[in-house]
Amino acid sequence: MKPDELWNLNDEEFNKWRRENDLKRLFDCFQKKLPLFDEWLSEYNFSIEFILNTDKPGSFFYWDSETILFKSNDNGFNNYFFVPIEGKTHDKRLKKILQKKQLIIEQYRFKPYFLWVQEKLKTNKIIKTKYCGELDTFRYIGGTAPDVPEKCSATISPGITVLKLGGTKISGWGLTTFRNLDFTNLDFLEIEGKHHWDRELNIFYSSCRHLKFNNSEINFTKFYACRFESLTVFNSRFYQTEFYSCEFFGADFENSSLINFIVENCSANRFSFNRVEVDNIIYLPPKKEWHSGIVGTYKTIAENYKRFRVLFQNNGHRKEAGEAYYKERLYALKYNFSNLNFKRVFYLN
Repeated sequence: MKPDELWNLNDEEFNKWRRENDLKRLFDCFQKKLPLFDEWLSEYNFSIEFILNTDKPGSFFYWDSETILFKSNDNGFNNYFFVPIEGKTHDKRLKKILQKKQLIIEQYRFKPYFLWVQEKLKTNKIIKTKYCGELDTFRYIGGTAPDVPEKCSATISPGITVLKLGGTKISGWGLTTFRNLDFTNLDFLEIEGKHHWDRELNIFYSSCRHLKFNNSEINFTKFYACRFESLTVFNSRFYQTEFYSCEFFGADFENSSLINFIVENCSANRFSFNRVEVDNIIYLPPKKEWHSGIVGTYKTIAENYKRFRVLFQNNGHRKEAGEAYYKERLYALKYNFSNLNFKRVFYLN
C-alpha cells in the first residue's frame, strides 16, 4: 500500500496491516540474520506473533537493563507498557505499586535482545553489514533516491527496507498517537495542523529525514534510536518531546516554542534557532559518537553548547546560558587537547 492509503486507515486497521505485512517480513529477516535471536525468543517464551501483537516491537530491543512488560486490560482493550528496572530499590517499589493495580493481568520480565546477546557473545559487535562493518544496534545503512520524497527508501541493518510512510502530508501529529511507528521510513513527512492527543507516543528505530512540522503541536512524544536529518519546524509548539540515542543531523526551529525538550545521548549537530521561546531544555551529550572518534565528538558538543547558549541568552535565561557557556568552553578545551595529542601520535607514527 502507498503511504497515503496507509495513513487513511484507522488506527486499528493500520496496526493490523503492519502486523500482517511489513513487520512480519522484518522479523523473518531478524530470525535469519540476528545472532541467537531464536534462542532469545525461546528463553523468554516469546513468539513473533506475541511481540507484534503488542504494537510496540522496538521496546523488545532498546533498553539497557532488565525490563518488565506489563499487559493491562481497560474496557476490553489490551494495552502493553514497558518499564526498564533501574535497580533493586526501583524493582521493589514496582512490586509494591503493582500489587495495588487491578488492571494488570500479566507481566513478563526479560532482557532486551541487544543487552542479552551482548552478554551471551561477550561483544557489542552484533550485526554484520556489507559496507558498515559490525554494528552494536540497528542503524540506517542505506536506501535509494534519498532526495526524492515520493520514492526514497530506507534500509536498516542487518539489511532490509522498512515501511515507507513519508513523502506525504498529514493533518496534525495527533494522527500518529495510537499507531505503531517503530521501524518505519518517515522521510519527508510533512505535519501541518494542531490536532494532537495528550497521550504519550514512543517511536523506536525509525528514519525521520527531512521531517517538517508547520503550525503544529507535538506533545508527549519520545524518539528512541531514530535517524533525523534536516528537521524543519515552523510556527509550532513542542511540549515534553524527547530524543534518546538518536542520530540528529541538522534541525531548524523558527517562530516556535520548546518546552521540556530533551536531547540525550544523541549524535547531534547543526542546530538553528530563530525567534524560538524555550522553557527547560536539557542537552546531555554522548560520551562518544559511533561514527566519529572522540576528537570529532568533542568538537560537535562544543558547537551544540554554543547554539544553546545563544538560545538561552535570547530568552533571558541567564543561569542556563552561563552553564552552557561553561560546557562550551570545557568541550572546546577537550577538543583542542585531544586534537593536539592525536596530531602528535599521528606524526610520531
